[in-house]
Amino acid sequence: MLRLKCTSQCYEWGKVGKSSAVYQLLVSSQNSDGLRSTNPYAELWMGTHPSGPSHLWDAPSVCLAKHIQENFACLGTPCLRHFGPQLPFLFKVLSVGKALSIQAHPTKEMAVRLHAEQPDIYKDDNHKPEMAIALTEFEALLGFRPYHQILAFMAAFPELAQIASTEDPSVKATEGNASIKEMYSNLMRAPTFRIKCTIKLLSERFIKASEAVCDPPLVVPNLDPNEVDFPALVDLFLNLSRTFPGDVGCLSVFFFNYLKLKPGEAIFLAANTPHAYLSGDCVECMANSDNVVRAGLTPKFKDVERLLEILNYIPTTPDSLLYPPHLRPTPEGVVMESFVPPVSDFAVDAIRVSFAEVVSSFLFTLACFKHTHTHTHTNQYLNNHALASKGTVLDADVSELMSSVYLVPQRQLISLQKYISLE
Repeated sequence: MLRLKCTSQCYEWGKVGKSSAVYQLLVSSQNSDGLRSTNPYAELWMGTHPSGPSHLWDAPSVCLAKHIQENFACLGTPCLRHFGPQLPFLFKVLSVGKALSIQAHPTKEMAVRLHAEQPDIYKDDNHKPEMAIALTEFEALLGFRPYHQILAFMAAFPELAQIASTEDPSVKATEGNASIKEMYSNLMRAPTFRIKCTIKLLSERFIKASEAVCDPPLVVPNLDPNEVDFPALVDLFLNLSRTFPGDVGCLSVFFFNYLKLKPGEAIFLAANTPHAYLSGDCVECMANSDNVVRAGLTPKFKDVERLLEILNYIPTTPDSLLYPPHLRPTPEGVVMESFVPPVSDFAVDAIRVSFAEVVSSFLFTLACFKHTHTHTHTNQYLNNHALASKGTVLDADVSELMSSVYLVPQRQLISLQKYISLE
């Protein structure tokens, strides 16, 4: 097992300073040189991607990619056969302070094309399916809403229908996918002045309705309140319009599902799935890529036509977007949840040890071991052991281990033990 020194990314949407989980992890891992409490700390990267490579903790000049190339047996035969002598995944911790861009990730075929055409924007030629597992309450826009919900918004708000629809919004629901594509494309291609005008009119409508205490609350006809929490959606729209004034991405809330994840819940984002993370902390695992096609809620380059070309317009429901884990057999007091997506690049095991028990796992490929325990009890010290098959024992207090990252070779038996010391 090798401890890694990992790279942080200070994107402007990250939580600032001590409020950021990434900042806290860097401080507790004794990797705090150069940290500034006034900067945003958005992501902690664990992997070999050239935009944020990890290095060996005890040999900081050696990058993880070089170590794997020189010790490729650590990957295991199946991984080597499929991906070659390289790490196929990228593991992250995200701390989201404000909304990320409206975006999607390309397929492998499209990634090759994008990288060849615009290597300065699309940095690699790999696809980027990804999975996010909430560490705190986590909010996101994800996938297109059911068609009848979009139609209800169009009928209720003519300001929106005027720029998004070229036909009567009561068009039959059987035309769903094609109509969603037409309406969303019209919206994203609308002139900036019309977008700004629409956002202003809708904002005024919602604010006026919220201040009219004597009137009935704002409702949307033909929209089931059990399906859509419309007051929460209005709050989201108003918050986005203040943070990103005049940005077309603000209007995407009427097209995309609005999800609120509880800690431990997960979502899987296949290629071409529209999404935008909004707030909260999560761990994220993905294919080893940094390819993002953006078109809203960002000052970065917006590739609107490309996004419209690749998006999956099939409507979904919030419940169908949650990705439940498989429970693996474990001793009493131990919970191991396996999140296995429909791609071969990665999978994630979440292990929780509730008392003095040992859980062992035999790894069939290379893995990154990340401790994310965040709770201690007054007057007690929680320690964790990770025991490798050769007898290496890692022993440290929780403040260090909760932020430590280890590279674990394939066919390595790992045992984790949590115990309470009352010394």
